[in-house]
Amino acid sequence: GDVHGLNALFMALSTWLLLRWGQTVQPAPASSPDAWRDSLPYLVACAFVCGLSITNHITTYLLVPGFLVFFLMLGRPFWRHPTRLVLPILAFLVPLLLYLYIPIRGNQLMADPLLAQDPAGIGIPLRITWGITSPHYRNGGWEGFVNLVFAGDYVSVLLSVPWTEAPSRLSILPDILQRQLGLGGIALAILGFAALARRQPRSATMLGIIWLTMVTQITRYSEQNMTIFLIPAYVVMVACMGVGIQGVLHTMERCLHGRARAVGRIGLV
Repeated sequence: GDVHGLNALFMALSTWLLLRWGQTVQPAPASSPDAWRDSLPYLVACAFVCGLSITNHITTYLLVPGFLVFFLMLGRPFWRHPTRLVLPILAFLVPLLLYLYIPIRGNQLMADPLLAQDPAGIGIPLRITWGITSPHYRNGGWEGFVNLVFAGDYVSVLLSVPWTEAPSRLSILPDILQRQLGLGGIALAILGFAALARRQPRSATMLGIIWLTMVTQITRYSEQNMTIFLIPAYVVMVACMGVGIQGVLHTMERCLHGRARAVGRIGLV
């Protein structure tokens, strides 16, 4: 399977866990001074999922601005007491141990004379044409490890795109979103985000930053890759669509009755 589907799942799950942490870490006035203890499992789980997500696809780093702002807004019980962050930090680091498999297994595969053969004469060894090792691992060793883990082959390509092309690339964003979500979906997402901003401004701020970060980074890609790397942004918009649908249903419950309410629900679906 492709890495982008799993990447979207990890991003959605880590965002949900952080939102749940935000709801739990806010103590009721003078009634729950130790609310941080109840919220700690959500923060630990979020950190663990983020660690897993990075081992799957490095673009997880794009969540950092939104997550950091949200944490600074609500994480006073933690950043005023740094020792409370030990477990979340360890939970984040544990999945990164998966990277140890790369040099261990990679060196074994690089040393296999059969996999080093190039029977097609195209300059690509069998270990790559058979999909056993990544071409980004190059000739192995520390250089190959760093290049694979930090997507070194892509960095030079991304940095080669001048920022002056950003406006023209962003100009096709509305068309991409319409193809993915439709005008109705976009309208519901905007409605939902507005409702969320009114009821939970901190959560809306985090989701908004994540969406803007995803949209900004796509200016470095072609249109085909823009559609792929916008998947996390679609997830944010679908979450806002859910809030929008909930708001519409609530309004229909108050304003419509009987058959009109049923017709409205069917029409919304």
